Amino acid sequence: MNPIQSIICVCVYVIVAEARARNPFSSYKDFPNYGRAKAGKGNEKEVGCGTHLLDPSTSGFKFQSPLLQIGWKPTGYECTWRFLGTTGCVPVANCGNFKLGTNNECGSDFLELSDGMGTGEKFCGTNSPLNVTSPSSIMIAFFKSGYFGRDKKFQCTVSCADPETASTHVLPTSEPETTDCQCGVPGPVEPTKIVNGETAPKGYWRWQAGMVFKNGKSPFCGGSLIADRFILTAAHCVVTTGLISFPNAADVILNEYDFSNATETELVRRGVIAITPHPFYNTNTQDYDVAILELDKPVDMNAAEEPIVRPVCLPPRNERATFAGDDATVTGWGATTEGGDQAEKLQQVVVPVITNEECNTKYDNKITASMICGAYPEGGKDSCQGDSGGPYQRQEGGRWTEIGVVSWGEGCAREGKPGVYARVTEVNDWIRMTTRRGTYCNA
Repeated sequence: MNPIQSIICVCVYVIVAEARARNPFSSYKDFPNYGRAKAGKGNEKEVGCGTHLLDPSTSGFKFQSPLLQIGWKPTGYECTWRFLGTTGCVPVANCGNFKLGTNNECGSDFLELSDGMGTGEKFCGTNSPLNVTSPSSIMIAFFKSGYFGRDKKFQCTVSCADPETASTHVLPTSEPETTDCQCGVPGPVEPTKIVNGETAPKGYWRWQAGMVFKNGKSPFCGGSLIADRFILTAAHCVVTTGLISFPNAADVILNEYDFSNATETELVRRGVIAITPHPFYNTNTQDYDVAILELDKPVDMNAAEEPIVRPVCLPPRNERATFAGDDATVTGWGATTEGGDQAEKLQQVVVPVITNEECNTKYDNKITASMICGAYPEGGKDSCQGDSGGPYQRQEGGRWTEIGVVSWGEGCAREGKPGVYARVTEVNDWIRMTTRRGTYCNA
């Protein structure tokens, strides 16, 4: 199930013109700078403004004010550093040589640290951040400098800490808005035992989404409703089609079952106003193959009558389970056989989770921590072309939680070739930060 094969072939001609307003006072390099820490322990890598991936095996990053980096005294300047950790890594900041304005007010000169979910904590004067820990795997550092004053300087490091042994100085956080509904609660019809994949019962998978081109009806990729205005899907679905540049060329359909029958269910259709792929999505390796779609208007997650739409649950924050050995179910309108036609009715198949170690023996060590695999030893059951972006989900206590996003694989259901999914626990905090303007179910 090559990600390129998983999307109906579409030719998109793109002409992109971009103009960015530059702060006339900003001569410092404030453009995005994406990087992964590669320096050895005790040798932090210096980074500029932008997004950076923290690796627990290295010593982290160093970032500092322009005064210390290039001898320039910043005025009217802003810079944001975003540090993304992993499941077992929460970012910890320590700053020295610190002087920004005065201690009793953080007005025009300050460094603000947050987890990206809300208002963080501001530091100014000589009040230097020491062992400041994020409550999640994300830390955002925002530096603002006013027009007056001098000797505005700081030098900070950000490194990984184990969530269970992190310091007591934890940044404040905010939970998203919620409403009175339950995530992961399926429709009233229980699915029968699935053998080699089969047509799903109508109305069971209430969060299943289909990505279609504007006013289209045939899904080229799947997705899942996770909040009232946000869909979780695969990054390759929006990158290979060119939709990343033209989000309004796509629609999302919900409460769909049989797209060949317009009256089978009461369809919910929404436009897409924004697409956010994971900043470290890699088109060559399919690492971090997730993206968020923002809908043009929210859907009703509390409806008691059709159309009934519910979100799937996300794993708990800081969930470390690998789920190896658990049964999980894939749903979508993809092909039912390798190279076959797209299914018209929603399909479902149970595929047990296998360890990444076992999966790596099948794929020459191409499986990363951001991936999760599922397979039967004999093959025969798998997701396929067109299922990309859809949910890989497990049930516990009657509720369904999405643990993977359909990503890639070699063929479909081949013996010795597992299906590969983006691991949701590895990007859970990023998903929550990106969708923080949405409304979630409170249970």
